[in-house]
Amino acid sequence: MLFVITALGQKFNLSLNYSQINDAHIWKFLNTSGGLESFQENKIKPEFSMSLSYPFIKNLDAGIYLGYSGLSGSVDNEGVTVGAINSYTNATGLLYGLNAHYQLLPLITNKPLRLNVFATTQCGVIDKRYRFNYKNYIEYTFETGAGLGLAYNFTRNFGIYGEAMFGSFYYSNFNWKAGLTFKL
Repeated sequence: MLFVITALGQKFNLSLNYSQINDAHIWKFLNTSGGLESFQENKIKPEFSMSLSYPFIKNLDAGIYLGYSGLSGSVDNEGVTVGAINSYTNATGLLYGLNAHYQLLPLITNKPLRLNVFATTQCGVIDKRYRFNYKNYIEYTFETGAGLGLAYNFTRNFGIYGEAMFGSFYYSNFNWKAGLTFKL
């Protein structure tokens, strides 16, 4: 879920966001016969982010985003003959990249509407950093996606919205967001 507070300035849009991210643990085990077994355990973690966008042309705004999520990092256990061959530790996940929204209803009508349908896209990176046994680890995951969003304004300054995107995300190929919008 995503809660959004949007401040609309003279030229820029600022969003403060809360959402969730799927942090998967892929456990690998060596059994007594020397075979490799694995299973995936999914954990939902909170993600906090903000974005700053600019309306470059009519109906299109684009900008940057920056976020944080407490993820986990995987480390191989050395010398294991039977049992788990990896361990997990806490990691810091920094998210950053570019996003854009294109308003679709103004293509059909020029009247101001409470309802807004928009195409959305994002392209970015998750920079995951953690420390284990006095070693520093850094991992990068590229994310990209595109989809549709729907917003409804109850008043001129307050509304709700949701969006769904398909693409390549951190341990997922689908990402959805929902929340509240405020124009200040």
